[in-house]
Amino acid sequence: MVGLEIEGGLFSEGMTCKWNITSSDGNDGDTVGQIGSISFSYKMKKMIGIGEVFKEFGEPGQELQVMTKDGEVRSAVVRTFPFEGSA
Repeated sequence: MVGLEIEGGLFSEGMTCKWNITSSDGNDGDTVGQIGSISFSYKMKKMIGIGEVFKEFGEPGQELQVMTKDGEVRSAVVRTFPFEGSA
């Protein structure tokens, strides 16, 4: 289980199912996990989420991508809990 800081503002669609998390390290976007919850943090002024990734992709600072069911792709970075700036 990892925290994710997701690039950009609100998504154009609501999350009705888990979305894929893919690698962004040149491995052709292999699926490395799924994100099951997202929210806009007004305190942090960022999109954040909680997901599950393979162990080798779970280190803080790891760059990944989140893909919605409609194909929108956004960059994401693994962060520690609690999210920095949320307290």
